[in-house]
Amino acid sequence: SDEKRAKTRDRDRNTTTAELGVRVVGMKYFDEEKNDYVKHSKDYGKALTKENVVPAMMAFFGTQTNREKVLPSVVNVVEEIRTLMETQTVAKVYSSSILIAYDADPEGVILPRVRMIDFAHVIPLNGKAHDEEYIVGIRNFVKYLKA
Repeated sequence: SDEKRAKTRDRDRNTTTAELGVRVVGMKYFDEEKNDYVKHSKDYGKALTKENVVPAMMAFFGTQTNREKVLPSVVNVVEEIRTLMETQTVAKVYSSSILIAYDADPEGVILPRVRMIDFAHVIPLNGKAHDEEYIVGIRNFVKYLKA
């Protein structure tokens, strides 16, 4: 509906989505310094700015040691998704998410699971174009993961 599209545009303008093509919707992770779980809601993600969104993303991956174990695999899968979106001309995807989950094991190998999810808002492109907005967002996401 027109009302829902207007609400979505307003939300995007008031978050990092409009400027960066990326928004943190929420996350839960174990903070080794606090020795406790940290959970952030949608409101936390909506309050992030371009200045603090990357540090917020990095907090999800924990210590530098965890980041070195987890991020290369995450980046590889996100780059595969980016490559798919840069080549496909079948559909335009609005408001999808990249879900990242991993079990932090300081002693062992960490195998993250990375999935593209939330396909409620898809419109056909019929081979006529690429999903440029998604491509900008996923390229920025890769850049931030490599920061």
